[in-house]
Amino acid sequence: MIFTVYITSVYCITASKGLEQNKNVPAQNIMYTSLFSTVLADSLFPPMRTVYVVSESQLEQIKRKQRQEELENLEASRKRLEETYQSRIKIIDEREHELQEELKGLAQAEKKTELSAEKAQTSTDKA
Repeated sequence: MIFTVYITSVYCITASKGLEQNKNVPAQNIMYTSLFSTVLADSLFPPMRTVYVVSESQLEQIKRKQRQEELENLEASRKRLEETYQSRIKIIDEREHELQEELKGLAQAEKKTELSAEKAQTSTDKA
């Protein structure tokens, strides 16, 4: 996530990935009053966020790059979803075909039992 603060045609960006630090901006602008506060601050609290100062054109490039990455992620996600969808349809179609074949087999077996029952009935009626 990018947090921006507008400062007279210069933007300050914090907590963003992939940005290189400007050589003119020190890595950590923290001033401690004593050794105790240094140890206390470094051990008990998470490290301070690095602040990058960039121009408007650099900010636009960063935004464009982020949008492009998001678009690529969406396209990859769509492709994975379509592949998963197609594989599930194939599995469902195969199962449907198996069930239809089983039903045909059961229907034929049922007709055979009905015919044999009718033959038995007619043979007992004749006797």
